[in-house]
Amino acid sequence: MNSLVWIIQGLSATIFGISGLLKLVTPKDILEEKIGWVKDYSGSTIRFIGSCEFLGGIGLVAPMAFGILPILTPIAATCLAVVMILATRAHIQRKEFKKTLFDLIMCFLAIFIAVERF
Repeated sequence: MNSLVWIIQGLSATIFGISGLLKLVTPKDILEEKIGWVKDYSGSTIRFIGSCEFLGGIGLVAPMAFGILPILTPIAATCLAVVMILATRAHIQRKEFKKTLFDLIMCFLAIFIAVERF
């Protein structure tokens, strides 16, 4: 079971890390062309979301991998689950129902990691 959790942690960390990094480094006008919900939020809010995703992705793997404060891994997973719940809510409000499936999958993976690592 431990190997499965590590695989899910690694995949989730990669997805969150890349997604967060893109939101951090890509200008808002370019993001608006590719991501519809960006129009509804300020540039600083988008960078905050990107920071949460990027740091959360690091937090899914680094603390346990290096053995430094491994309790941070399930805390990061819990925080990412909250981020994905909020993302699901935003997509539902915008009537982007197809995008909610991915959000919910990522939320459940984060919850799985949190439960297994707490």
